[in-house]
Amino acid sequence: MVVGAALVASVGTAAACGAKPSAGAASGGAAAAKAAVPPAAAERVRKTPRRTTPVQPGAGPVRVQPGFDSPESVVHDAAADVLLVSNVVGDPGAKDDAAFISRLSATGEVIALRWIDAADPAVELHAPKGLALAGDVLFVADLDVVRRFDRSSGAPLGAVAVPGAVALNDVVVDGEALLLTDTGRGAEPGVAAVPGAVWRVPLAADGGAPTAIARGDELGGPNGIVIDDGAVVIAAWTSGEVYRLDPATGARSDVVAIPGGQLDGLVRVGPGEVVVASWGAKALMRGRLGGVFAAIAMGLEGPADIALDASGKRLLIPLFEANALLLQPRDE
Repeated sequence: MVVGAALVASVGTAAACGAKPSAGAASGGAAAAKAAVPPAAAERVRKTPRRTTPVQPGAGPVRVQPGFDSPESVVHDAAADVLLVSNVVGDPGAKDDAAFISRLSATGEVIALRWIDAADPAVELHAPKGLALAGDVLFVADLDVVRRFDRSSGAPLGAVAVPGAVALNDVVVDGEALLLTDTGRGAEPGVAAVPGAVWRVPLAADGGAPTAIARGDELGGPNGIVIDDGAVVIAAWTSGEVYRLDPATGARSDVVAIPGGQLDGLVRVGPGEVVVASWGAKALMRGRLGGVFAAIAMGLEGPADIALDASGKRLLIPLFEANALLLQPRDE
């Protein structure tokens, strides 16, 4: 998943993310814009369908490009058979309250481009990245909080602050809790660097306080996260490494440096085997933990937090820099 401008600049992709406005300017401008949007108008925007190319059964890769704005993460809600896509809109590290989440059919047609929309006075949404579903709730990683929405209606259900987090990124359900990466941030004039971390946040709103299970520069700017047979697997943005993380000790193992680096999301495709998105290589790389990785898709414009559909047969690839979503059959 994409990180804030300061950290991105340290690895040479600041131009893709744009300059970061001051927090005061961003918050004030967003508040004024939100107040100026009548609720009825905001509702019309959220409900307006857009045309796109549907995915035909058995078809090859299909590019869906209906008006996304920096699409970062995607999840397939198998119960409703829809795809949900987070759109950052602007600086990935800014609290500008300008983002939205799209709702598409599983065949690629847009049901509501701005299904959950910061233009709605009831919604707060700054830079949504990782998405996860559990029970009746859609969980959204949004900088320093985890937001909760009704997975059917999109209605806001509150948020859980994660004290000390600065760049919450990918999220995965692990039993009765969420595990989230926090990519951290590089130093800026007047702003201290914050190392990356991995957080555990209870699923229940009253389930207790978030806790960091690992924190430090040695995590390499953790970005993508999956569970592999009970083990935590991380894809690191800054170090360009994929590794296992022991949640009890924070120790790393099976560390592999991926050619190109700048790693974003990853998915598990078999025991000990993952596919990871690399901005540096503009590719998806597949390999075994601790082993060799090879490209399986190339020429991708900012491949972000990838996912598999519920069948496990299609890769869902948000293309952050192209404002598109690629639906690609998975090669076994």
